[in-house]
Amino acid sequence: GADPFDPDSDDDGILDGADTQVLIADITAPVIELISPTLPLNAVSGDIVRLKLAVTDNGQVASVVMTSSLGGDVLATVTQQPYEFDYAIDGLNNTYNLYFTASDVSGNVSTLGPVDITLITDPLAQVTGTVVDELSRPIQGAKITYADAVEEFTDIAGQFSLNAIPTTLNPLAVTISALFGNQLVTTKIEVELQRDNTIDIGTVELTPKGRAYVAIDHSDLVVGHFNTYYNNGDDYQIAPIEAAGLVPRNVGDITTADLSKFDILFVSKSYTSSSWPDNDVQAKVAAFVADGGIILMTDTRPDRHIILPGLNKYFRLSNSSIELATAEEAFTNGPGGAITDMTVDAAGRVANGYADASQVPTDTVALLTTEDINQLVTFAYPYESGAVIYTTIDMYDYPNESGSAFVNTFAPNILNYASKLYITDTDKDGLSDYAEIIENTDYLIADTDGDGLRDGFEI
Repeated sequence: GADPFDPDSDDDGILDGADTQVLIADITAPVIELISPTLPLNAVSGDIVRLKLAVTDNGQVASVVMTSSLGGDVLATVTQQPYEFDYAIDGLNNTYNLYFTASDVSGNVSTLGPVDITLITDPLAQVTGTVVDELSRPIQGAKITYADAVEEFTDIAGQFSLNAIPTTLNPLAVTISALFGNQLVTTKIEVELQRDNTIDIGTVELTPKGRAYVAIDHSDLVVGHFNTYYNNGDDYQIAPIEAAGLVPRNVGDITTADLSKFDILFVSKSYTSSSWPDNDVQAKVAAFVADGGIILMTDTRPDRHIILPGLNKYFRLSNSSIELATAEEAFTNGPGGAITDMTVDAAGRVANGYADASQVPTDTVALLTTEDINQLVTFAYPYESGAVIYTTIDMYDYPNESGSAFVNTFAPNILNYASKLYITDTDKDGLSDYAEIIENTDYLIADTDGDGLRDGFEI
């Protein structure tokens, strides 16, 4: 029987408590198998080949060593599971021969090898994908960076193709970025490369924090229409939206509506809804504009208290003729036709009121005035990342009047102007044209002051 005074009765290196045959010494060598990768093995210069082994023994495995020849110098040693070895291919040989020797605690040894790795030319890989914004609109000009330096850019469909990528970069770290106004949005992904193959990573969405000015297709802009009297959208608002080439959507109950679904909020404030908006809606609308949205309000009774983002005033009633105060083409010669000093007056309805120029934000742009240039009938001003457009011209009480310049000319043009505030960045410097007018920079020159920095970076 086992010797109670000898912890290893058969002297095979395995303690009696762990030995399945206490009195019979272990003379069986370990068994070694290559689990992965499968044979034959090919690699390119720069590869690190991970070799995984299965080693079993009826006793206890002491170690597994990797050598480049039988009995040669030890390249690596593993003493416990998992039995994995990484071997770097330096490209200096056409074939690499590896041997693996397993020893157990009883001194039994077995060898697997040679495991041959053949050097091949890198067949390279390709990675494709599409970059869109939060509304699934393709982003043109998004920058795709990999290997910390190589850059590609998305096309008009938001698509990109990274070609001839060394597969030694696996997994490939890809950085995708786009400028939304002056806000840089970036995401990083890892791509598992496949040799001599194309990997399509699908659609990647870049979502800015809030809204921002971004060069997108004008026809993709969504206009939420809302009438304060009904606390809902009004069908008459649809025609001028569509005439401006935009997408109409009913806001519904504004207290519960998700305003982030809209780019422009088209609000008709009716004669009988002087109390609009209440405190909760005020905050909601302010947040919408602060995040980059545009609100366009038409007001039939401006003598009541006017509450808009950045504006909290009583305006004055008026029955005066209207004068054009801007040369902005998006407004004066838009999809509804030309607006002149006489256009809106000739419709038989004039402004319901005006704002005193001294009472509006200092960076306000006047579009229409009364005969007094300090009495603003229609105007716009920026508010944080968005903008507010306000007009006292009536587009509610007489929306269906035949040939009305209010509905057929003015409304499409003011909506067109709103859309241009949202999307136009002529010189691609990260500032919308409207923002450049406000900042007194040149919207045709990306670096107005010539100091080597884009205006969008400096503002």
